[in-house]
Amino acid sequence: RTHPSKMGRSHYNILPMPILSTLFARLCKTPRAVWLTLFVIMIVAAALRLYKLDMIDFRFDAAYALYYAQQIASGIPILAQPHGSMGTHPPVYLYLMAIPYLFTRDFIVVLVYHVMLDVATIVLCWFIGSRYISQRIGLIAAALYAVSPWAIQYARSTWPVPQPLFAAVLLIGMLEIVQRKNAWG
Repeated sequence: RTHPSKMGRSHYNILPMPILSTLFARLCKTPRAVWLTLFVIMIVAAALRLYKLDMIDFRFDAAYALYYAQQIASGIPILAQPHGSMGTHPPVYLYLMAIPYLFTRDFIVVLVYHVMLDVATIVLCWFIGSRYISQRIGLIAAALYAVSPWAIQYARSTWPVPQPLFAAVLLIGMLEIVQRKNAWG
């Protein structure tokens, strides 16, 4: 049996199907093709997340988080970290969710705003993959996140689950620290 370190690079393909791997490799030939591919991935992700958005499951914790966001938009600051039925609601998330309430009280508009924050996470997935590994890996990461059933499900809910947007920003910060070998830039 051959040790993995003695095998060629072809044994370490990210995608098991060479057709998809070749397709993403071809899409990375020019910057215009990369941007166009990323745009198509974002359109697909938005369509999957916005489809029948008015039929989502809306329960206590999701409603309570939006209640806090409405209070913030009305000028009532949240001074302590509020609790839901299972845990705390992160204040940064609540203040971010208060932004659409400055303009409207329509629940669907707030949901669309939440979905668009998740679609922005796809750009960050691409950025992480392309900056720290390769353009191809960035597109693959963005595509996989765009069609992930759990990512779609949580993007359609306002329940304050660990937000992928914040996780991606945190990961970029940590990777920059490791790459620069200096926490202060």
